[in-house]
Amino acid sequence: MKLSTAMIAVSVLLALGGVLALISPLLATLAATSVVGVFFLFAGALQAWVLFQNRFEDVAAALMALLCIVAGVWVLADPLRGATSLGMILGALFFVMGAVRVLMALQVKGSRARWLLMLSGTVTGLMGVLTIFDVGGLASQLLGILLGFTLLFEGAGLFAFGMALNRRGY
Repeated sequence: MKLSTAMIAVSVLLALGGVLALISPLLATLAATSVVGVFFLFAGALQAWVLFQNRFEDVAAALMALLCIVAGVWVLADPLRGATSLGMILGALFFVMGAVRVLMALQVKGSRARWLLMLSGTVTGLMGVLTIFDVGGLASQLLGILLGFTLLFEGAGLFAFGMALNRRGY
C-alpha cells in the first residue's frame, strides 16, 4: 500500500470518528473520560510498584502515586461526574485564556489583528463561562465536543497531507 493511500485511509477514519463524537458528544465524553481514568489508575499503580520495588521512601512520590490511583478509581467509578469535573477544569482554563487574549488585544492598539484577538478572547472566555456554569449540560459533553472537532480537523489535515504525498508519487 502506498504511503499516501494509508494516510488518506487514516484521515477518513479520524474524520468519521470526529463526526460520530459530534453526533453523540456525551458518549464520546464518557469514552474519553474512561480512558483518562484508566491512564490515571495505571500511572498510579506503576508509580507505587516502582516505589515498593526500590524501597524508595519519598513521601511526595508515594502521595502522588496514591493520588493518581484515587483519581483513576474515582473517574472510572462515575465517568459522568469525572467528565463534568474535567469539563469544569477546561472551562476555567478557557475563561483564563480568553481573558488573557482580551488583555493582549488591548495592548496592541492600531494593529489589524486587534479585533481578531478581541473576538477570539471573547468567544473563548464565553465558552469558559458557559462551561463553568454548566449551561445546557455543556461541562459533561465538552470533552466529546472537543474530541469530535479535533478528530475532524486532524482527519482533514492528514487528508491534505496524503493528497500532497500522492502528487509526489508516494
